[in-house]
Amino acid sequence: MKKIVLAGHGNFASGLYSSAKIILGEQNFVSCLDCYVNQEQDVEKEISDILDSFDENDEIICLTDLFGGSVNNAFMKIIGTKDIKLITGTNLYLLIYLILNIEMEIDELIKMSIKEAKNGLINCNLSESINIEDDKF
Repeated sequence: MKKIVLAGHGNFASGLYSSAKIILGEQNFVSCLDCYVNQEQDVEKEISDILDSFDENDEIICLTDLFGGSVNNAFMKIIGTKDIKLITGTNLYLLIYLILNIEMEIDELIKMSIKEAKNGLINCNLSESINIEDDKF
């Protein structure tokens, strides 16, 4: 089974997941790690604890907020020792795409989710063909 671990500085992970839950509902395969919310937090240990909680056959996709940031760097240290896929620069579009397509083969899922997330970045001031529908979501 695939698992998604969301991690980032402050309440990035839980905040992003909160937004996704409003749109898609609760997802039992998503875990959140809010980092540096208190001074005593051992981020590397918490990452290890989350990853160790999964079954050895689980396919794990880790999403972080910022390339070069301390959270992403902590995950980078693990790549050689644990079988994880790591994506950074996470946004809501990426998370929603991953959740909606979680049954895809993992490498294709990651490739397509990154492509779709990039396509979701739009300068609305320069976009003449955008139609806005009156929708609450």
